[in-house]
Amino acid sequence: MNTSNPALESASIDQAGLEVNPLLSDKPATQQANSCPIGAPPNPQSAQPRTQPDPLFEADADLGRRMEVANTLLEGIEWETETYGVAQCPGHHLHSTAGTDHARIYIDGTATLYCFHQSCREMVDEFNWELRRQIRRVERGQPMDRVRAMTTDSLARRVKHTQMKPFRPEWREWFLNVIAKPVHPACLCNQSPTPLPERVGDDRFAFLRLFHPDDVIWTGEVYQSSSRNFARVGTLIGGKKLRGPSVSTASFTSNATRRCCENVQLRRFLVVESDTLAIPQQAALLMALREEWPLAAVVYTGGKSLHGWFRWRDEWSQLEGLMEAKARIHSYECDRAAFTPSQPFRLPGVLRPGTDRFQSLIYLNLAHSYSNH
Repeated sequence: MNTSNPALESASIDQAGLEVNPLLSDKPATQQANSCPIGAPPNPQSAQPRTQPDPLFEADADLGRRMEVANTLLEGIEWETETYGVAQCPGHHLHSTAGTDHARIYIDGTATLYCFHQSCREMVDEFNWELRRQIRRVERGQPMDRVRAMTTDSLARRVKHTQMKPFRPEWREWFLNVIAKPVHPACLCNQSPTPLPERVGDDRFAFLRLFHPDDVIWTGEVYQSSSRNFARVGTLIGGKKLRGPSVSTASFTSNATRRCCENVQLRRFLVVESDTLAIPQQAALLMALREEWPLAAVVYTGGKSLHGWFRWRDEWSQLEGLMEAKARIHSYECDRAAFTPSQPFRLPGVLRPGTDRFQSLIYLNLAHSYSNH
């Protein structure tokens, strides 16, 4: 089907109560990216420790239940008395001195895990906060909440979550300022660094050039997951044949037969998309985020969404960077399911199933591709 790109025929946007075509209306197509308040959102720094629960006094202590709570939250405690034990510090990987991994835990008075190292202080504080909260629950006759051992990874996530809390209002304020000045999606087309194909049907092959030719990606219907859905990008482009309307954001192992996180080999892109924002607000957000994150492509889904494909950043592969990105995306009313490595998204250049609308490419920047990196 030969249809001029971009193809947003009959797409509806609820803006000021009017049904408008996001790219073909009479709105100016020369609106610039700086028409909305673009600027880097605030980055989190060390925050003050959270307020501790009320002190637990020895007169209230049920040592047997306290020991049970401690054993549940921290594995491997060796109890020397009914109130005192020794265990591996949950932040031992942060210690600068080898062979000093142990911490002491006291469950009389105000229950406390103590380690003399300062490098692990935030993780120890987080553990103590949870230890006292759970003890408070059981001593009030309530069951423990979310009973599970607090591992190094889970504590690191909790510490990062605590650090980011003060910044959520600032991220939210930045977001609200951005979407207060919607951007017409035609601006994305006009500012596309890489020329878009003249035919919408060619969008898919231009889009696939974002991946490395040797990347093994999945394409197909979302419910499909077999070896036939996996192929090298170079093969797909050369053969001009794809299996369906969706595509993975990651590269899979060469022998993958199922689209699952265990088979993901390399994270390639993060897709930012929202089901709550109007299309002009989504366009404004994507244009603002590209000032900080590498925006490689924007795909119109043929419905009510724009999908912004951002090249995966190295810091997102680390726990702290990933936690921050997830928190920011949540503050921007976007879907955090995009952080699931095997999650599929709509492939441009094909008809949206059940409609007469094309999923189309409206922005492309091959400078952020993996073809030459």
